[in-house]
Amino acid sequence: EEAHILRDLQNLHIDPECAQDIYQVLDRGRQRIKSGVDVRGPQFPHIDDLRWRVDVTISTTSLSRVMRPSILLQLTLSDSCIHTLEVTAEELQDLRYDVARCLKEMQDLESSRLFRLPVSLQAKTTANPHHAPAPGMPLPKTPLPPAAAIPDF
Repeated sequence: EEAHILRDLQNLHIDPECAQDIYQVLDRGRQRIKSGVDVRGPQFPHIDDLRWRVDVTISTTSLSRVMRPSILLQLTLSDSCIHTLEVTAEELQDLRYDVARCLKEMQDLESSRLFRLPVSLQAKTTANPHHAPAPGMPLPKTPLPPAAAIPDF
């Protein structure tokens, strides 16, 4: 490949010393691009900590007995951003279902031939545990608890 590029540069009437310098610059740039493309991808913050609690509203000013639970979630992300959510038990079930459905759709898409990577690239993209799995690589098989495992309030 080097000889081919140098011959093309000579055909353009570029001095051989200058052609050699141009080739070296091109080769270094190509190596940097290849190594960066194989490993790096979009990096999004990941969850560093999850804190939760269940609050039960016993009564309000208008009703003497309510007994309505709500779940308070506090997510701390890797970029030190803290998000707090308060949801009802029904909303938590809906969220859990939607996340499970999205994960299933992602697995289906990634298992399609369109997203498969050559084996040599798969090994490089899984070197960093904070990166998402490369397209074509299966997601970790961590089963979600059945809906019955989350208590209904």
